[in-house]
Amino acid sequence: MNLPPSGSAGSIEAVVFDVGGVLMPTPLGEFDRIDAEYDLRPGTTMDLFRGGSLFAKCEIGELSFADFCIDAIAQIRAEQGVAVPAQRLDKMMWTLMGGQVSAGMIDLVTQIKAAGLRTALLSNVFAERHAWLSELFPAGVIDLNCSSYVVGLRKPEVAIYREMLTRLDLSPHQVAFVDDFPENVEAATAVGIHGLLFLGEAECRRQLHALGVPVTVT
Repeated sequence: MNLPPSGSAGSIEAVVFDVGGVLMPTPLGEFDRIDAEYDLRPGTTMDLFRGGSLFAKCEIGELSFADFCIDAIAQIRAEQGVAVPAQRLDKMMWTLMGGQVSAGMIDLVTQIKAAGLRTALLSNVFAERHAWLSELFPAGVIDLNCSSYVVGLRKPEVAIYREMLTRLDLSPHQVAFVDDFPENVEAATAVGIHGLLFLGEAECRRQLHALGVPVTVT
């Protein structure tokens, strides 16, 4: 067990985590799986969910996930003549946001909270997964859920990071943010937050440790 670097502890007051790709496996393989199953053009499903205007509305609470699925399968049918069942999209999302949470990352977040720091979630996720998000950790482990559907904003919009800081009542230099997409980390860094690109649990621990966060590293 290593201790935080001498003289650096105390500058970070809160650590904020993305969910998909950080607390659980990356979703990218699931997108590719649907493309292969239905012989869709490569990247079709990813384009719908990642950066697509319809799903962006879903993530900020302007469109239900059920309505998104209806519109998405209609778009696929119109463009490629393929009928993808709405239930298949829902099954994919449950695979992404179901029971595959990393035990090591749960332990990391819990350790940070036990050390006296604040913890938060900042994820682009739709409201229908609220119950699942609320059950990821025991009560009291997560201090703030600032996910997209809660605040009506989404990453990498600068406004969502500023809203997060406001809700935490902290300055940017007091916050570390962990995400698996470079553009989200860059946006956080642009407002002065310590943005950390997620490269696995061990590297995440090392990066947080280097910032003075009291976590164990191997």
